[in-house]
Amino acid sequence: MRKIIITILLVLAAVFVLENTQNVSITFISWHLSLPLALIIGIGLGVGLCIGILILLPSIVRQKLKISGHNKEISALMSKIEGQDTSKSKNPDSSADHS
Repeated sequence: MRKIIITILLVLAAVFVLENTQNVSITFISWHLSLPLALIIGIGLGVGLCIGILILLPSIVRQKLKISGHNKEISALMSKIEGQDTSKSKNPDSSADHS
């Protein structure tokens, strides 16, 4: 299913590029460029994607550090539980109910 979706997206991208080959002039500060419209849109999309990733990066790192801390805490608690289980199995009379 994933390959079908990727193939459809690639075909749509190719059609978009083929239909938007006319040159467009862009002026930015003192730079003057004349590039195909599809290329300009692709560059804009790429720059936007990079900016989005850079904005999300600190929160992703923060979440990974938090998850790592939780995993360490879980490991410590599991070790503590296993230690209690082994002490109970050595002394089965202490866990018996004396009614």
